[in-house]
Amino acid sequence: MNILIYILALGLSATLIMDFFGWARAMIFKIPSFNYAYLGRFFFLVKNKKNVYRNITEAPVHKFEYITGWVFHYITGIFFALIYTYIDNSHTTLEAFISSILFGLSTAIIPFLVMQPILGFGFFASKTPNQWISIKNSLVAHLNFGIGLFIAQIIQSYIFSTLH
Repeated sequence: MNILIYILALGLSATLIMDFFGWARAMIFKIPSFNYAYLGRFFFLVKNKKNVYRNITEAPVHKFEYITGWVFHYITGIFFALIYTYIDNSHTTLEAFISSILFGLSTAIIPFLVMQPILGFGFFASKTPNQWISIKNSLVAHLNFGIGLFIAQIIQSYIFSTLH
C-alpha cells in the first residue's frame, strides 16, 4: 500500500469525522463549531502583508476566506495524520484506540498555543468571553479527531486488506 495515499486518506477521513461530530453537536446541542473562515481571513492578511488585527473578527472579510480556511483545516488534518502514522506503534485494536484518542487530544495544543493567540483569542482562549467553554469545545473537537483517526484506521485496514 502506498503510504502517501494511506496518510492522505487517514487525514481527510479523520478530519471529516471530526467535522461530522462538530456538525452534529451544532444541530443537536446548538453548540457552534469554530468558524474556519477566520483561519482563511488570517491567511489573506498575512499573504497580502496587511495588518494582523488584535482580534481576527475585527479584520475585513475576504471573498475566499471561507473556502481557504476549510482547505487549511483539512491540510492540517493530513499533516496530523502524517505525524500520527510515524509515531504510532499500535499492535492491537485497543492500543490503536488509545493512541488515536491520546494523539487527537494532544493536537489541541496547536489551537491553544498557536492558532488562538494569532487570531487574537489569547493563549488557551484567554481573551474569549467564556474561556473554559472555548477550551472544552477545542478539546471535544480534537477528541473527535482522535476518534476519527481510529475509525479511519479500521476502515482503511479493511479496504486495503481486501485490495491485496
